Amino acid sequence: ASRDDLNKEITERKEAENKLMISEEKYRTIFETSQVGMALCEMDGTLVDVNQGYLNMIGYDKEEVLNLTYWDITPRDYEENEKEQLRSIAKTGRYGPYEKEYICKDGSRIPVVLTGTVVKGEDGVMRIWSLVHDITERKQAEHQISQFKTTSDMMHDSIYMFHPDSMRFFYVNREASNEV
Repeated sequence: ASRDDLNKEITERKEAENKLMISEEKYRTIFETSQVGMALCEMDGTLVDVNQGYLNMIGYDKEEVLNLTYWDITPRDYEENEKEQLRSIAKTGRYGPYEKEYICKDGSRIPVVLTGTVVKGEDGVMRIWSLVHDITERKQAEHQISQFKTTSDMMHDSIYMFHPDSMRFFYVNREASNEV
């Protein structure tokens, strides 16, 4: 190989290394600053890496979490559903979206929805990357809506709710539906 070919190869390699470094920095920044919980775990559930969003959800610090498995923070009543998600991973390399709860450090439970995929690490080991969303506010809103519907259905007055732009009804209580 000529000196020019060697210089060109060295330049191309340096450019590729620089692009890789920039890409790694970009993804590390996303990982570290995201409010969405992110967790990397072994196929047996041992947590390998988590971001601050994940830690904020469950109340542990990073050193504590890295001594846990996802089984340690998953209530036992989700065991069968967890096994189903593991079967999905084995079959398709992905799981979710899947709703469950985590057990927080203080013993409380937090509702979450997870999605994940199998990734091959630099060391060749297959691991699971999971994205974890805290759905506490959504669950609270669903509960309030359910309470409202239950209460309004017990009333003897008609209740009609409609969207102001379309003038289409989006809710009528039991009494109102009997009038129609």
